[in-house]
Amino acid sequence: MKPLPAEGKPADFKNLVGQFILTSQLSTTKAQVGDSLTLTLTLSGTGSLKNLQTVDTGPLENFKVYDDKPLFEASVMNGKIGGKLTIKKALVPLAPGALSVPAASMSYFDTVSQSYKTIRGNSYVVQVSQASAKEKLDLMQSPGQSGSQKQEIELLGKDILPIHTNTAAFSSQRLNPPLSMFLIFMLLPPAFFLILLGFKRARERSTGDPGAQRQKNAYKMFLKNLADAQRALEDESLFYQAGAKALKDFIGDKLNIAGQALTAKDLDSLFAVKIPPDMLHELKSMLDFFDSGQFGFKKISASERKAVLETMQKIAQLLNRAVRK
Repeated sequence: MKPLPAEGKPADFKNLVGQFILTSQLSTTKAQVGDSLTLTLTLSGTGSLKNLQTVDTGPLENFKVYDDKPLFEASVMNGKIGGKLTIKKALVPLAPGALSVPAASMSYFDTVSQSYKTIRGNSYVVQVSQASAKEKLDLMQSPGQSGSQKQEIELLGKDILPIHTNTAAFSSQRLNPPLSMFLIFMLLPPAFFLILLGFKRARERSTGDPGAQRQKNAYKMFLKNLADAQRALEDESLFYQAGAKALKDFIGDKLNIAGQALTAKDLDSLFAVKIPPDMLHELKSMLDFFDSGQFGFKKISASERKAVLETMQKIAQLLNRAVRK
């Protein structure tokens, strides 16, 4: 894959490649100190959006900021993988006055113009007023005149008086439970523990080690995903997506890790001492091929795509034999 140019790279560039649009929306521009406003930022387009966690909003002076979890919705647009990333921030004004919310911005590398671009949302001015005084509550009612004179407290109810109002209630009493009841309460905890232990061991015998089962079934699941990729041979965009899923899921299953976020660079540390260098090189090349294809950098015929899948199956067979528990 061709590296991105160093010339003109913005300082806030976060390896975002593709074509994108940034919009912003503020829930209100009038509030009191301590109120909560919601700033919604939406970044949409084609490219590597999934791993992005935030968008630069600039300095938010006199605001307390709480970040919500980003929401990503994947989609295919014009034959390219992309989607929509929604980021919400709760803004709590800390002082009265006209407070500025600067325009959020994001830099990316445009694959069409082959240059770096910066997009921005809207800026806002929030008119913040002082919070109204909190209403005071009278917790005790007392009659008489105000001032320094001693006042008698009026009793409003007896609901907080002690239940017992004489000393007879505190006389010594003995509890003599039956011996059978005593034995039952003594034996219940160990019996309950033994029952739970039996359930746990039965479950372990039935399910086995989940990691070992996942590794054992890795090649079987690969063949299932490979069939999906073969059915997508005529649809170029879906072919790259299905092929990448088949290969990444297979590697993840063999190593008992999350596979979909893998890159070719990750394989160096994962397989450095597990497989021969030539096999590692073929795996990295195959991952690069599918990743670049999803973003429109590769254009090949249906027959060539079929040959790629045959090569990938051979690599998977070798990897399946090379990597054991």
